[in-house]
Amino acid sequence: MEGKLIVLEGIEACGKGSAVPSILKWFADRGLRTLHTREPGGTAYGEALRELLISKDHNAPPISDALGFYGARCDHTQNMIIPALQQGIYVICERYADSSLAYQVSSCPEVRAVHELCKPHLLEPDLVLFLDISADTSLVRMEKRRIEKKIPLDKFESKGYDYLNQVRYNYTELALDESGHIKQNWRVVDAEQSPEEVVADIESYLAAFMRAA
Repeated sequence: MEGKLIVLEGIEACGKGSAVPSILKWFADRGLRTLHTREPGGTAYGEALRELLISKDHNAPPISDALGFYGARCDHTQNMIIPALQQGIYVICERYADSSLAYQVSSCPEVRAVHELCKPHLLEPDLVLFLDISADTSLVRMEKRRIEKKIPLDKFESKGYDYLNQVRYNYTELALDESGHIKQNWRVVDAEQSPEEVVADIESYLAAFMRAA
């Protein structure tokens, strides 16, 4: 039996990392193996590229970023995700291809062409959990995290309200199929709720997903 690819998506500080431990526990309680990974990253190649791609110190043109993200993603998919799925492992991935389309399409329209070029080397997620928050909430959470953890904002976290709001809009468009309905493999989670309520909604979606699998 092959595993499934479950992806967490959303704008900055939507709560992806906070939700992961509960998701991993949910699968472990059912005797299912999981692999937690992230993008950009996952593999040694991807993690090395991550440092360049999210750093404010490197002012690469948007097309270079697009190619870099997809280069890391192809390696991640082929060398980590697919082998894990073939072993029956459920892969929980923080961000995947929809992140590039949501974050980069406004500044780099060519990202769609890069996506199509790389598509044969990628996977369609079995389930996308879109943790939806407003740009205002994102900014408040990032500032709180910056102060509490003394971690500087990265390149994408630093772009401000208008950028985050556009990315959120892009995600809401990506969530829809051609008829205007939520795609079959997408679930929208109201991540403005309390952490407990967010986890409860995610677990409900996971239960329904597993019943249908």
